[in-house]
Amino acid sequence: MFDRAERHYHRAWDIQARLLGPDHETTLAVRNNYVWTVVTQGRRPDAEGLAQAALDDSTRTLGESHAETGKASNNLSEVFLHTARYDEAVVLRRRALGIMVAALGPGDERTLEVANDLGVALITAGRPAEAIPILRATADHRRQLDPRNLEYATVLNNLGGGLIGAGQFAEAEAPLREAVARRTAAIGADFQGTLAARNLLGYAQEGQGRWAEAESSYLAVLADRRRVAGPGRPDMYVLRTVGFLARLYAKQERWPDAARYLAELILAEKPGPGRTIDNIAPPLATALDQATAPAGAGAVLREAHEVVKMRMWKGDWLTAEVGSRYGDCLRRQGEYAEAEPILLAAAAEIDKAVGVPPRGVAAARRRMIDLYTAWGKPAEAAKWQKAFAELTADQK
Repeated sequence: MFDRAERHYHRAWDIQARLLGPDHETTLAVRNNYVWTVVTQGRRPDAEGLAQAALDDSTRTLGESHAETGKASNNLSEVFLHTARYDEAVVLRRRALGIMVAALGPGDERTLEVANDLGVALITAGRPAEAIPILRATADHRRQLDPRNLEYATVLNNLGGGLIGAGQFAEAEAPLREAVARRTAAIGADFQGTLAARNLLGYAQEGQGRWAEAESSYLAVLADRRRVAGPGRPDMYVLRTVGFLARLYAKQERWPDAARYLAELILAEKPGPGRTIDNIAPPLATALDQATAPAGAGAVLREAHEVVKMRMWKGDWLTAEVGSRYGDCLRRQGEYAEAEPILLAAAAEIDKAVGVPPRGVAAARRRMIDLYTAWGKPAEAAKWQKAFAELTADQK
């Protein structure tokens, strides 16, 4: 869909530039629409250059406070999100929203689009608490304008995601259920927007420990996403649900199930001759269960950590947990200096993550104790022993 829109907008930009000139407001507006179709397609090497040039030209020609400059700023922000430059993305989105509010007012359709996009950027950057009030206000505006508009359901979906990111799983259910209901009634259950809300609804169930409901939700979404994507290389939506299922099974320590879905993520990123789910998953399952020799476990855990870091939300527990297990694998091989930064980063992420299994934080701290004890650093081990004791006392 986006590639067809890209061709049409590029042709329209070319025509407008010849008829009105490259710096005409209408030409710049069409150009911004063209750039949007490019930047929303993911990590394209030409995206940043196109978006930056459009922003520079809009700013130079129309000024800092024009709505098209705001649109161009929003487009460049999308590029930064796709390349994990989250703080830069948030700064640009805040700039874009400020421009839109000043130029068009807080209730304008284009302003509300950018407000929603800012909420998404904040969630992606691991700052959901900042996103929630923005998305609530945007949902209120949308509801007043027209609750049947699908953009209202989109904001509800993102609000649910923000609440989940903040650990408010029960509170996330109502907006997500409304988003699912409105999208299903309007466009069907297997439209990507509906599937996104259904996927997040599964996460809300998962976060409340409702494992069977969450599993049923994810499996239904995955089946629909596979059907929509068609045969061949899985798309980003399929892989997102695959990652969610891996996390759900890991929380329950169902390592063979978790490993099969993690193996699918690995193959999607790193295919190779003879590599299959059936020959990746079994050693990964035993490595995750820490039931194999560390030398054999290290390589497969490293691969798993790399792919979940790419596919899961920033600060997601699964990424940190796989990283922690990989770091512990290095520790068991005596590679203490290599293990330390990995284990420290994982412990910090697990401390902040939402929906962490009760054992998760304790296990990460226990691994720090084991590292420093084996390394002959008793003072560091004692610090982590104290943190571990405080945690276990709180859990009694």
